[in-house]
Amino acid sequence: MEENDIIEKWKDFFDKEIKMLKDNVLNIQFNKILEFDLDLADSLLDFPDKSFECIRIALDDNNKRVRIIDLPKTSEVRIGDIRSNYLNRLISIEGLIKSASEVRPQATTTRFECGSCGNIINIIQTEQIAKEPYHCSCGRKSGFKKLSEELIDIQRISLEEPPDVLEGTEQPKKINVILKEDLTDPRIEKHTTPGSRVIIVGILKSMPITTRTGKKLIKYDLVIDANSITLLDQDTEINITEADLEKIKEISKNPFDLLIKSIAPDIYGNESIKESLLLQLFGGVKRKKKGKNRFTRESIHIFLVGDPSTSKSQLALYVSEIAPRARFASGTGSTGKGITCVVSHDDFTGGMTLEAGPFVFANRGLFVLDETDKLETDDIEKLHEGMESPQVININKGNIHATLKTETSLLSVANPEHGRFDTDQTLTSQLNKKISPSFLARFDMLWIIVDYKNPERDKKIAEIILDTYEGEEIDIEPPVNQELFKKYIAYAKQHFKPILTKEASDEIKNFYLKMRSNVQDKRIQITARQIEGLIRLATASAKIRLSNKVEREDSQRVINLYLKMLKVVAIDLETGLIDIDEIITGMPTSKREKVNYIKSIIEGEMPVEEIIEKCRSKNIDRFEIEEIVGILQKNGEIFEPVRGKLKRV
Repeated sequence: MEENDIIEKWKDFFDKEIKMLKDNVLNIQFNKILEFDLDLADSLLDFPDKSFECIRIALDDNNKRVRIIDLPKTSEVRIGDIRSNYLNRLISIEGLIKSASEVRPQATTTRFECGSCGNIINIIQTEQIAKEPYHCSCGRKSGFKKLSEELIDIQRISLEEPPDVLEGTEQPKKINVILKEDLTDPRIEKHTTPGSRVIIVGILKSMPITTRTGKKLIKYDLVIDANSITLLDQDTEINITEADLEKIKEISKNPFDLLIKSIAPDIYGNESIKESLLLQLFGGVKRKKKGKNRFTRESIHIFLVGDPSTSKSQLALYVSEIAPRARFASGTGSTGKGITCVVSHDDFTGGMTLEAGPFVFANRGLFVLDETDKLETDDIEKLHEGMESPQVININKGNIHATLKTETSLLSVANPEHGRFDTDQTLTSQLNKKISPSFLARFDMLWIIVDYKNPERDKKIAEIILDTYEGEEIDIEPPVNQELFKKYIAYAKQHFKPILTKEASDEIKNFYLKMRSNVQDKRIQITARQIEGLIRLATASAKIRLSNKVEREDSQRVINLYLKMLKVVAIDLETGLIDIDEIITGMPTSKREKVNYIKSIIEGEMPVEEIIEKCRSKNIDRFEIEEIVGILQKNGEIFEPVRGKLKRV
């Protein structure tokens, strides 16, 4: 079509179809254009630059902006499938925002005046380096005076393919997107922080790559010049067919047995741990509390520690492949900034850019952190804020002020500090000191995997490994394959928000009161924090059953599982009794009493030998005294004024 014909058709279209929206922004569904005129719709897709110029002329108002939404399926392109044949065409892409720069002004047109004849020259700025006139019609070639500039707001975001479109071990592809004018509005910007899922409609452009000296290469970068941006729900949309739904309902008749057996079927044993991971995959329900922006946490956090060669990393990796939205990272070579978010300089806008790490990127999903013990203390502490309600990370650096959502379940995997786990020592004493009790206290479940000698188990593991190398076919096919498992999780999370029944609530309350009933005993077996954890776990159990009610059976299931965990990780080795302080404070009640006793007997500058003599009546041996003295000195509660003597601060 001729340009004048296109302009007239757009005028007719606007007269009949478009109603003004606020702020002079016109959001047009592509189907409306298609219904109005097929040729007009085709020209918009194939020649968008020309079409938008015609639209501008047809509107006859430079303040109005037209945003096209809901392109046809034929124009929807995966980021990984973008090639040069899509150049200068209008396409639609979907992805997760990986990074976002600051909003900065950029010149679109610059007006110059010729110093000889006074002629006004308009230069359209299309590149990053500002252009000036080469010459004037009067022959002058330099000395032009800049009069004014037309500026627009601009922002660069980086879009990454969402995990649900990837196959197997396929790595996600990224592309840069340029947002301009009203697309950088603060009301939009606060919803387009890293981790947000969006649909971008825009024109694929090529951008020349320049060297540091300013020379242009023959290679080009591909960028999307955005026309519209649509924020999607954070919950991953997975296509579930009628056939899938029938299979899901069949599985729900016996979900726990089938799904637990389907988690890493080639890893023998560890059923209780697999049951915990199953509950984590489904999660609890986020509920509003009284007060502004106060919510209960739905994410379930799990900590695994154990001997080498116990398949804990493989177990974690398998779970990350089942979760509909997951990220896997290793503490080896990582930093807390890289895991949460990074603020750096942006070459395109000249400002700062905020890039999300895997913890943020896994929002509404699962983040698996292997080799947690390899992180530095400061890096582990960066995870603290994002683990607890309201599960956000606040960034205030340079001109970047942002709040990133981290409604993410964390599966943390670590190794004992000295290689193998010693069952004659407590959990906290064998972890790297960088993993503090305050970090462990944020986990709903903690598990220790020990490589015990077990003839039957050892034989089974050996047979599985040897049969694989001998080329024999072994039956380790899970009852539910990964694809269907993923759909089961997505369906349960999207359609079921279970609430506690009175029976389920009473079961948890009675368990809590029973665990705290011995008032003569100073041990703390459970705290109020664990009640919320049990509610999350019981809610996940109801989701697995595809129920909107948390029944007594759900509470009983998670209480039994919780007791199994406590008997492994929260045992006071001196008394043989459950003591939750072993996890929460890193010190069981029996040891804390000894610490308090030693502090109480120190008067003035007291010789160490006198302290040892007084401790004999409490059955505290020399080795334990030296350990406690070391703890008190580290905490700054006592010091050694002279060699061999101790004094309280």
